[in-house]
Amino acid sequence: MLAATSHNDLTPAALRLRPELDDLINLGLAEGALTGLVSGSGPTVAFLADDEKSAIALRVVLSAAGHETLHVHGPVPGARIMPS
Repeated sequence: MLAATSHNDLTPAALRLRPELDDLINLGLAEGALTGLVSGSGPTVAFLADDEKSAIALRVVLSAAGHETLHVHGPVPGARIMPS
């Protein structure tokens, strides 16, 4: 459900400025990512994988294609107000 509802309004603008990001997203999707999102206005792209095994396989493919990758996992705490 998360993959189906994830969206970034800045993606069309980012892809016009950096069309190679569209190729990267398509590669991730072709390799099993549930979704791929441009983070902010780019050039960082985040992918959502079904499980840890899928995430590691995706990371291997993206790294082999010359992309710098990081593997993060959840659950993680969401946004919160920090005391000053």
